[in-house]
Amino acid sequence: MEMRDKLDLSIQVFFCIAIEEIEAWLLGDNEALIKAFPSAKRQILQNYEQDSIVGTWEILADIIYKGGIRKLKEESFEIGRQKCYWAKEIGVHMDIRNNNSPSFRYFISKLDLLCNG
Repeated sequence: MEMRDKLDLSIQVFFCIAIEEIEAWLLGDNEALIKAFPSAKRQILQNYEQDSIVGTWEILADIIYKGGIRKLKEESFEIGRQKCYWAKEIGVHMDIRNNNSPSFRYFISKLDLLCNG
């Protein structure tokens, strides 16, 4: 609100910042992740602390990429393309009303306000 007032904006504005990386939002829906990648390493997924700043995309790689982050870095120079693939595959299964990421839930709440406001 303070920034909006300083900028003297006449439209409704929400500032939503993802914690560390968008991959945290993908890790927020375990069911969607497992549907997209049935061979995901559940133990690593269960130990992930939601929205923590720990190298989130690397943890996601360790969970779903065969051989984990080390193998991915050896095999691919297009890690960004791999991240897009993961987002697409997990995203189609995501339940935006049932995500464990506090930053994702906040983001959705602001979209709800904007759409219903």
